[in-house]
Amino acid sequence: MAEYREGELLRIVIDGARFAALTATLDVTLIHPQTGIKLGIRLPWGWDAVTVERVAPPEWPPRPGDLWQDRNGCSWFAADIHDIEATDDVEIVLISEGNQRLFPDDVNQRYGPMARVHPRPETTTGGEVAGDG
Repeated sequence: MAEYREGELLRIVIDGARFAALTATLDVTLIHPQTGIKLGIRLPWGWDAVTVERVAPPEWPPRPGDLWQDRNGCSWFAADIHDIEATDDVEIVLISEGNQRLFPDDVNQRYGPMARVHPRPETTTGGEVAGDG
């Protein structure tokens, strides 16, 4: 049994599955990242062909002033580095304790999973979903 929080970004792979039908009994509701369309599916948890990987927590992506921690316990500070004279678009980088500067998705890919430590995430819990996470 793995615990997932609403809003987490997941990578779900069902290897070798063929579509058969969609029923009204739904175990999981997923939201398409580009369209926002919700899809309810019953995942065959416990099958070796199903893998679930946490990609990012619900608080992702980082906002200026956030403090994050990687899987090794290293702290990363989120800073906006955009040139305010050139653009109004925010450009976030994460700066490590050792002053390494990387874009958030690069940090998450190399050192994740990431956890926001300040401001602390809300302590709400999502539903329990069986399977490896």
